[in-house]
This record gives sequence, C-alpha cells and structure tokens, in this order.
Amino acid sequence: MRFSIILPLRNEEALLADCVGMLLAQPCRDMEILLVDRGSRDGTDMLCQGYQAAYPDRVRLLSLPGGTPGKARNLGICQARGDYLLFTDCGSLLRPDALADLSRMVEGSGADLYLTGPAGRLLGKQLPRLFRLEHHGELLLADLDVRDLLWKRQLFDDAYLRFPEQEGYDDLRLTRKALALGRILAAAGEELYRVKSPAPEPESDRELALLDALDDILSYFRGRGVLETYVGCLTQLACRLLCDLACRVLRSRGNRESLGECFRYLERCFPEYDSVPLPDWHGQETRRLLELIRQEKWTRLSVLFLMKSLA
Repeated sequence: MRFSIILPLRNEEALLADCVGMLLAQPCRDMEILLVDRGSRDGTDMLCQGYQAAYPDRVRLLSLPGGTPGKARNLGICQARGDYLLFTDCGSLLRPDALADLSRMVEGSGADLYLTGPAGRLLGKQLPRLFRLEHHGELLLADLDVRDLLWKRQLFDDAYLRFPEQEGYDDLRLTRKALALGRILAAAGEELYRVKSPAPEPESDRELALLDALDDILSYFRGRGVLETYVGCLTQLACRLLCDLACRVLRSRGNRESLGECFRYLERCFPEYDSVPLPDWHGQETRRLLELIRQEKWTRLSVLFLMKSLA
C-alpha cells in the first residue's frame, strides 16, 4: 500500500463527513484512512464505525481513550500499512487530486520527506526538486506544518521517530528531527489542501514548553552528530521563537517572568546568539527585541509588537 492517512479525532461529528468524504473521493485508491478517536463524546465514534463498515478496505477505526494528538498520531504510525504517511485533521480538506499528485511525485524519487505548498518554498523561492539539508540549512528556520509534509514510513521505523506525547510545539520538534534524519528531501510547489485549518498556537500558560522543545531538538541533533553543522541555523531559530513567545505572552498578559527564564536559557544553550547574523523578526530588528527582553522592557516591547500587528 502506498499511502496511510492518519486523522486524530475528538468530538469531530460536525466536520468528519466533509473531511472523510473528500479523502474517499480521491481518484488514487492506493491508500488507507486511519481514524484515531481520542475518546469523543459526541457522535464521532458512531460515524467512524459506519465508515469502517462501509469501506473496510480503506477505512480503519483506532480507539485511544483520552490522550493528546501526538499519542493519536503515534498509534496511527504503529498501525499504518502504507509506505508513506500523511497527517491531517478534520478542519483541513485535501484538493480532489492531491493524492494523485503525491503518487506521481514519489514515483522513482527515493526521497525520505516531501515538502509541499508553503513548506516546499523558502523565502518565496521554490526549493530544488531533490536536495539535502546541508545545502539548504535555512529550511530549519521555516514555519513547517506536519500537514504539509509527506513522510516516508521508513523514517519512523529506522530511528523510532515519534511525536511528543505531551502537547507543546509538536510540529516544531518532529519536523526538525525529520529534516536532520532525512537523507534526501523533495520539494513540490503544489498546495495539498483546498481548505486548511489554522495551525494551533502553543498554549499561553505553558510558556516554558519552548525550552523543553529546544532541549529535545538540540539533544537529537547532537545525538546524530550534526549539531555543529547546524548550530547557527538552530540559534537563529531559537531567537525567532523567543520573539514569537514574547509577543504571545505580552499580548495575552501571560507570565512575563518566564520570558526572563527563556532568555537565560538562550544565553546558556545558544551562546552564539550574540555573534550569528539574525534575520529581522516581522520587520523588527531581532537583536533589539532580544535586548529589550533581557532588560525586561515590557512596555516598549508591547509597543513594538503592536506596531507589528498593525502593519
């Protein structure tokens, strides 16, 4: 089987029919749909059972009482039969010919990870069809959504790659690990989705989850022996994420003290931040924003973030 589509669910009765209907209508039949119900309390489970009964060759229902989306995706990974995995959600609808396009893309390419839509472009430019991360390390700085990637199943099997089971920066962790792990990467300009739900923001009351995510990424790159190669890009990434976090915390009146702890973490774990070139953050000078965080100039920072939101 070529494709396994993994769909975590929780109380999705209102959206499920459109999403699964679009998947079943794909002209590519070489696929399975794994519906992973995380303990829904509406009619989701009953609908899933109906799909499984009507399409036993293409739909399977997996049950996971409770648990995070990461746990649901990991269960799907363990049960998947396809050579390639696609992660989606009920708020996102694939284009009618998306799987047919993906099938043509994987034919004979031999890539481990396929980047589609926004993920297949970097700074507004199309990436080469086949490439290696060492030639485009700046891809580590991109906003990558797991739904825009097609994953070779072997990536998960060879290195036991899995989603974090606690919530917080799931996409950040897994996409960076996959980039470090992938031997050959492929890019395609086509967007997979006709409609795509917004990517969830990290919870505002779990500011320090960013530090856990960065620790996880650093440990993974160090374990694979490539940290020295990409430390500059990872430092730029950490600086950008700290600015993102500061904007969210000040906008939501969250825990400002956590920003000081995050900055001290940056100094300790990314000491190169003071010497590597830092791309601007939404038109603002990143180094200036970091200095204001260090000085705890919250009012001035709030004004700069407000200017960004009004731009």
